[in-house]
Amino acid sequence: MKLLLRRWWIAPFSVALIGVALSCFAFWSAERADDRRIRTALELRSEWRARDFEAKIRLAGEAVSVLAVAIAADAPLDQERFARIATRARGRDAHIHSLQWAPRVPRAEVAAFEEQAAAKGVPGYRVFDVTPDFQRTELAERAEYFPVLFDVRFAPSRPVHGLALGRHDGRRI
Repeated sequence: MKLLLRRWWIAPFSVALIGVALSCFAFWSAERADDRRIRTALELRSEWRARDFEAKIRLAGEAVSVLAVAIAADAPLDQERFARIATRARGRDAHIHSLQWAPRVPRAEVAAFEEQAAAKGVPGYRVFDVTPDFQRTELAERAEYFPVLFDVRFAPSRPVHGLALGRHDGRRI
């Protein structure tokens, strides 16, 4: 009997130990299930966003393709005709905020190109570069430039006539 009284703590201690172990296992299982749920939700959202982004790129590419075909088919191009073609090319694609035409101009022909641009309906046309914070600056020396000649905006923002897009590799491509 004395031995039994000395070991009275074994049963409550065993129950407490088993309870703690079961609680830890339940917490671990719930945490894993929650992680799986969150990971699945994020994967679905990212897949949906990627598909949405691809669709928007595809639609924008279609407008640019239509614009390129129209420009190639109809050589004489002025501001009014470009605006008409760009508006038709955009169609109902509300995510396209602007369409621009930036022809390749060799360095030696920049001055003549500026005069031609003024004659085509873009008064005060000058080719320029921009600083990283988008401030106008003089042209950097390059073999060729891609200045924006025609710029049609479908959302309110300032036009960028004359901006030489070829300064940065990403824009040049």
